[in-house]
Amino acid sequence: MHPIHESRYPSKGFGVVWLTFALSFMAAAVLLAIPGTLFARAFGLRASVALPIAPVVSVALYGVLAIIYGMMGVSASPASLLLPPVIVGILLALLLQDWRKSGRRLRLLDTSERADTRISPRVPISWSTASLVVSVVAALTVSFFVLLVNVGSPDSFLNNYDIAFHLSRVREFVDGGNYSSLSGGFYPSAWHCVAAMVCSITGCSIPSVVLASILAFIVIAYPMGTCYLLATLFPDRPRRVFLGSLFCLCVAFFPWRIMLFGPLYPNIASFSLMPAVAALFIRLLWPRGCGEGRVLCAGLFVTGGIALTLSQPNTVFFAALCLVPYCMHRIRVATSRSHLGEGRPWVGVTLEVAFLALFVIAWVIVLSTPYLEPLVAYERATPVGIVKAINRLLTFQFVIWRPQYLLFAISMLGALVLLVKDKARWFVASYAVLGAVYVVSISASGPLRGYISGFCYNDYYRTAAAVCVFVIPLVATGLDAIISGIEAISAKVRTRTGRPASPAPVIVASTVAVFLVIGFNYFPLFDIPRFASWGFDAVAYEIRESYTNEGNHYYRADEEAFANRVKEIVGDARVANQPYDGSVFSYACNDVHVLFSAFGPSTDEDERLVMSGLDRVESDARVRDAVERLDIRYVLQLDQGSGPTGMNPAGTVYDLGYEKREWVGINGIRDDTPGFTLLLSEGDMRLYEIDR
Repeated sequence: MHPIHESRYPSKGFGVVWLTFALSFMAAAVLLAIPGTLFARAFGLRASVALPIAPVVSVALYGVLAIIYGMMGVSASPASLLLPPVIVGILLALLLQDWRKSGRRLRLLDTSERADTRISPRVPISWSTASLVVSVVAALTVSFFVLLVNVGSPDSFLNNYDIAFHLSRVREFVDGGNYSSLSGGFYPSAWHCVAAMVCSITGCSIPSVVLASILAFIVIAYPMGTCYLLATLFPDRPRRVFLGSLFCLCVAFFPWRIMLFGPLYPNIASFSLMPAVAALFIRLLWPRGCGEGRVLCAGLFVTGGIALTLSQPNTVFFAALCLVPYCMHRIRVATSRSHLGEGRPWVGVTLEVAFLALFVIAWVIVLSTPYLEPLVAYERATPVGIVKAINRLLTFQFVIWRPQYLLFAISMLGALVLLVKDKARWFVASYAVLGAVYVVSISASGPLRGYISGFCYNDYYRTAAAVCVFVIPLVATGLDAIISGIEAISAKVRTRTGRPASPAPVIVASTVAVFLVIGFNYFPLFDIPRFASWGFDAVAYEIRESYTNEGNHYYRADEEAFANRVKEIVGDARVANQPYDGSVFSYACNDVHVLFSAFGPSTDEDERLVMSGLDRVESDARVRDAVERLDIRYVLQLDQGSGPTGMNPAGTVYDLGYEKREWVGINGIRDDTPGFTLLLSEGDMRLYEIDR
């Protein structure tokens, strides 16, 4: 049995499978952390800054190095991608040792002094450290109960359209040593690069390392980046940062429900990096900070842009939409403090409007380019009207059909607090812009929608995910307001009763309030349909059904076992296949070198000849020549038969995008078809050798 697929069979213990998965997860976490942390610490940044931005730097370094190696024809590996950044980081640390000792502080990037103070005299840990730790622990806890306990086995995978491409691309990286995003044409592959590195290190199955690597982004990169964004927005409110870190995964849709669509793993990875990149831009435009700190911040922001682009470029557009209100805010503040704005408030407003107009013009020009035109014109159904779309936005249903009313109330309270009395009130506008993009993407149609949400294929799953990422500051502010209200009530009670001041009642009441919010938000404690939050219950059910229900699998266990037997016979020879019968997964899972390892139509003339005419290989010289050029030696069928799809009607066929007429050449091969010799047969599964 091929080692990549052993863990899906009883011969390998269930505990061993999870142990190897844990090793893969830890390897992915280390890969995300080490290079970036070394670089950040070399420049004297505190751990509270180095850790959140480390994944951004690491991903950018891996992505760029992989492209360079690919252009040079040098084989990439974990060693060749990891060692150069580590060595450079150590050398930088040595070279900048005297500079760091000179006492210069990069305050532009550091957390505030209040964040670095202890939570209390009895708790020897700072607010910033506690926030980082809590964010990771909270993310890991939610991930365990929502995702890991529902997938059945870490080797399980969704049998969806995009996953075939993702699994096969990771396998191609491992086999070919080319981890470049330019491999086979541009496709953002920074996340695939990390997954391939993990696979090379641990030797685990492709599905297992794919799940482990995406989980590392969710549990490590996203919560710590969110923590850094919160510290950037609220530098003088460490409690607000702490609360936001505790609830960094409080929305059921992201990243859980979006994992079942596609799945959009590159976008999940990119969204996980986005909060830290947004925080770097905000800090770049801060009025305070020395020149050295600003230069370093600019360099890190550019690095973040590279990381987003090589992970999934549409995240750059989401970040830009979020940061436009901040740019307008900075314009107004800077103008009011200069001689241009003295006594003339209209000047700042005019400059803001001018900036917005320039941004809109640039936006339209970019989306009108030939490269993005197919995205803008991408047709997608609009399932609801604008009223229902707004309702889904406000109650965080999106596509889950289960509201999170409590989260809605807390986020709206947070938005109100920011609007009334906070320097970060501009962030409410950012959230409103992203919310409007979601509403348009799910409810509107026509050219206007293309210019608003076309940068992400007019996909309301992606726009909903962006909303979820940037709602956390509102939730944190709302929770902080609730605790502040408890403090105010407690102070009034103490004043009226004459009791001595004591923090104990406030701490107890606040802790109870937070745990009640946790209970109501994450678990359906009460069966009150219009008030209870069923979001996480619903998404956990969908994950369980998608991963463990055999009715949702098009690559059955017996087909996987058959593919392992095929591998023993064909070795590394090229095998023609019809991907919609499940064989599309046999390359990633069983290392069978099938011709079609991803769904979708082929544009290669030889491949199309094979698709439509392989059964005529004995009599058609054109087909025979195409087979020779493609070096095809075998044919694999997993659902042989006839019926509406041209395959076994009782088989497991994936029909999304399937066109029967395109595959008649492979589907039509039978045991007596001239030009083929039967090598392996079991039920409706066949392996043929093409006669030479």
